[in-house]
Amino acid sequence: MILYLFPIFISWTIGFLIIDVLFPRNKRPDFYVHLFLGLGLGIGISSHLLFYCFAVFNELSKPAINLAHLVLLICLILIRNSMNKKNSPEVSRKGMIESPQNNLALLMIGFALIPTIYQAFFYPMGGWDAWSVWNLKARFLFLGKTQWRAMFDPVLWRSSPHYPLLLPLMNVWGWIGYKNPTPIVPLWNSLLFTFLTGGFLFSVLRRSVSVLLSTAAVLLLFTLPYFTKLASSQYCDIVLAFYLLCALACLVMAIRDDSKQFAAVAGISLGFLGFTKPEGLIAVGLIVFSSLFFLWNKGQSINKQSLIGFLLAGLGVGLLPVFLFQLYFAPANQTFINGLVSSQKPSNPARLQMILAFFLVELKSTKWNGLWITLAIGMLLSMNRCFHKSIRIVPICLGLYLLIVGFYYYINTYFEITWWLKVSLSRILFAVIPSFVFWIFDTIGLLDRWPGRRE
Repeated sequence: MILYLFPIFISWTIGFLIIDVLFPRNKRPDFYVHLFLGLGLGIGISSHLLFYCFAVFNELSKPAINLAHLVLLICLILIRNSMNKKNSPEVSRKGMIESPQNNLALLMIGFALIPTIYQAFFYPMGGWDAWSVWNLKARFLFLGKTQWRAMFDPVLWRSSPHYPLLLPLMNVWGWIGYKNPTPIVPLWNSLLFTFLTGGFLFSVLRRSVSVLLSTAAVLLLFTLPYFTKLASSQYCDIVLAFYLLCALACLVMAIRDDSKQFAAVAGISLGFLGFTKPEGLIAVGLIVFSSLFFLWNKGQSINKQSLIGFLLAGLGVGLLPVFLFQLYFAPANQTFINGLVSSQKPSNPARLQMILAFFLVELKSTKWNGLWITLAIGMLLSMNRCFHKSIRIVPICLGLYLLIVGFYYYINTYFEITWWLKVSLSRILFAVIPSFVFWIFDTIGLLDRWPGRRE
């Protein structure tokens, strides 16, 4: 266990220091945002460092990886110490840590995760795509030495060789202290990101709603058996869900607080999001386009428009491995046929009708236990506040994302549509649920009549 926790602690330290460096002492986020966001950023940064080491040394060079982390840690510590010599006072977050309500809420969230842990250990190898895609790629990286690029061979098309490598690199980082790729690391990573998603959702909702409502939002997810099943399956969908939530929540906080720092963190999170799956890269394009349009048209504040520069700067840092991967490593998608031009497998009205019908059936499915109905009721309770200018970007991005996904189902006719929808649509919806929950619960908190609302 200690061999797994040590690299995770190193990553968390790096992420924690990055936030300290980005934010002035008097504008640092509260303790819980700092905690969960720091760990998420740190693990993403560690995965990027591994990718750069593979690109330079063409194999798993543990000394180079460890040295890269050590150098980064030293640089961040030196920068942080030099910044802390300035006279700006640091905001005390002691009250947030010692608050009985916050501690009790996190304890409840931790207990709610127990069924997920049980389910994860009941299927220690994960679901189908865990061992046929993500863990397989991680084993290529860990065991393949200079032949690790064999994972991109088109003959392995069933393992989606064109998929990015963020999750496999996370698993390799967890194995860095082991001699062999033990299955326990992908399992713990899936549980870690499940807890990170719930913890970060709780921490950002605490900015606008009561502890009770913030906790209820997380418990709504952790008490849903189907959600915990997918979260513990060792798929990349929970990683995508976390970074999508980070990007959208940080954008909202950047807009509300005129915070260039949160805009930069949103850009970095978008870079991690683009390195998860092709769907993540699609989401990045939509969010960036929507953000540029939305922030540019704010108009009333030069400071708000300057958020664009910090968003793009963070995006440049986070998206560099994605660019290099697509340019030098990723093979062509072996499972794509453009139905708009194909005469053998054309896109037709029947396919579109099936997609629309399946979306409706899926949203009403009993496996979601009425989750989508609950969110719809929450949207009605929030009245027109769900499209308030401070959070309008979230429903715009989520709506466009689902629209583009539906269009991709329509245009790519490689797979038989009924089978494809059955095996993948639920996971598409799973990845956006935390962001939907954040949107709905946050807008309920905007109601002036809500007793737990904080100014």
